[in-house]
Amino acid sequence: MNSYTQLRQPIAQILGFFSLLAISFCFLSLEKSGLIFKIPLGLLITTIIEIFFIFSSIIGLLYKPNYKNIAMWRCYFFITVINSYIMLYAVFNMYFLAALYYKIDLQFYWGVGIVGMTSSFILDTIANIILINVTSFKHHMVSLLFRFLGASVYIVYIILYFIVPHNIDNRNDFIHLIFLTIAIHVIVVYLFIMYGDYTYSLEKGEIPE
Repeated sequence: MNSYTQLRQPIAQILGFFSLLAISFCFLSLEKSGLIFKIPLGLLITTIIEIFFIFSSIIGLLYKPNYKNIAMWRCYFFITVINSYIMLYAVFNMYFLAALYYKIDLQFYWGVGIVGMTSSFILDTIANIILINVTSFKHHMVSLLFRFLGASVYIVYIILYFIVPHNIDNRNDFIHLIFLTIAIHVIVVYLFIMYGDYTYSLEKGEIPE
């Protein structure tokens, strides 16, 4: 069902659940191996941010605002979009958390990936903002340009797949990320379209469906 209420649930909670599952699995394994305090600061900070947004999606289960409460629905929209991308970061970080078992310093590769992913997601977000506000063919072209630039994340995944140490078992995570990112991009576009329909209905004085 195409409804703006999906900005509240269940998309955010489903994605958050799988992200939390991936994070928990890695941290429990590291804790049992006595490596929990060996996690690099950057990796730890991004994981804490991931967990924060995952749990923030629970708000959507506790409170359903009136459709006129634009601020609250916008908040749900932001949280759901962010949680979509959080899942990609969680899977990405799994490789580097596993690398701790091998006592290999992969901070450079991790930094390249984080910068590449974040830049790509920002570009894709700009493309989606233009998409729901498009008024001319020129806007369509600009949106496609940003989306094309955002697709550079797939190149980042492929490069990392070939240059990271091959002796770490879950190197295929980078290949999985290609397909997962495609799926997440589709979900995010869907969320933007839903949010665009919601705001459009309010502007027209209609009750959003």
